[in-house]
Amino acid sequence: MKYRLNYLWAIIAVVVSSSSAFADITYNNPRVNNRPVDWCLNPAVQCGRPAADRFCEIAHAGTAVRFHGQRSAVATLILGNRQMCTLNRFDHCDRFDKIVCSATRFD
Repeated sequence: MKYRLNYLWAIIAVVVSSSSAFADITYNNPRVNNRPVDWCLNPAVQCGRPAADRFCEIAHAGTAVRFHGQRSAVATLILGNRQMCTLNRFDHCDRFDKIVCSATRFD
């Protein structure tokens, strides 16, 4: 019985000591190809989280855990179709001013 308990504690110690953690990466005014990232993944659809998740995927940084957007005075890159949102094409464009991505890090 004592041998089994020691074995169990050894397994717990290995699991607890394995060094994996979630690392948050903050992108203020995120850009792709030097263009602000549009709030929507595709024109006027899949807005917010889907577009933020796609940005994190492109950045190899996991998935979005927090994000915030605002109206944009400049053209933005729509990640789903890789086209630009411009005021010539749409009545307004929104962009992310912050995306926080979270990825698992193994040391």
